[in-house]
Amino acid sequence: MDADPAACIMAGDRIDKDVIPAKQLGMKTIRVRVGLHKGQQPRTPDEIPDAELAGVAGPAAAARHIAEGAS
Repeated sequence: MDADPAACIMAGDRIDKDVIPAKQLGMKTIRVRVGLHKGQQPRTPDEIPDAELAGVAGPAAAARHIAEGAS
């Protein structure tokens, strides 16, 4: 897609399959704590998402929060 990873945000429910790979590419991340993997915990600072949501409501607000430079 020729998109700059620094201008992208990945939203997903898993640290291992969503947060880690996206951060390795230079993307910001939103973790949605739902489903089978809601109990996953980051083991290192590299696994901590830029924002977290308790459910699927609110991703636009979380993206704005990240875009404004807060974490």
